[in-house]
Amino acid sequence: MAPAVREFLPPLSLILLPCLMVSCSDVNAVVAVDGINPGSAGIDGGVEAELAGDGFVAGMLVWFGDLPATVEQVTSTGSATVIVPPASRAGAVDVVVRVGGAEDILPSGFEYTGISLAFVD
Repeated sequence: MAPAVREFLPPLSLILLPCLMVSCSDVNAVVAVDGINPGSAGIDGGVEAELAGDGFVAGMLVWFGDLPATVEQVTSTGSATVIVPPASRAGAVDVVVRVGGAEDILPSGFEYTGISLAFVD
């Protein structure tokens, strides 16, 4: 009679471990963007802007329309400084903030003007 072959099944914890490796803060994140100052700049971008809202954390992502912004500093959960990206044309764009799986949009929250605010010395 042939010896019995035992199938090896790993413990359930090893099977589910990859599913548990997502941070709770990412899964349950809540974010809100309430305002931006200044609310407009030239199409050249490069201007610092202060976002106001709630749920801001290091590593959050910000877009002006479909253009990614550089998050320079998260001062508190309600305040962050970003660098406005350059745009190809003037007009209003949504400001989008994403933290983990949560996202909030400030509709037409920023206005690109057709003029550059850069000064040459």
